[in-house]
Amino acid sequence: MYVQEIKEAVNRGETVHWASRAYIVKRAGQSETYYVVCIQNGSAIGLTHRDGVTLGGSPVQYFRAGDEDAQTLAEVYSIAVFPGNRLY
Repeated sequence: MYVQEIKEAVNRGETVHWASRAYIVKRAGQSETYYVVCIQNGSAIGLTHRDGVTLGGSPVQYFRAGDEDAQTLAEVYSIAVFPGNRLY
């Protein structure tokens, strides 16, 4: 998912995850600020870099709740790009 898709889904009330179901994209009130929040400890980072365009991860890492195929792809991707990991 790309930035605009993520924001639109969150604005519609859909749950969007990053990398795993432990992270949820949330909107800060009625502002145009979005965060990725860890549901396990409450820590948060901005959805994008300061430029407001560049995601804080790959678009493949973002998925809607209930999309099992996208979730699997996001988790495999996250493992594959972690330093020191190789899937081949």
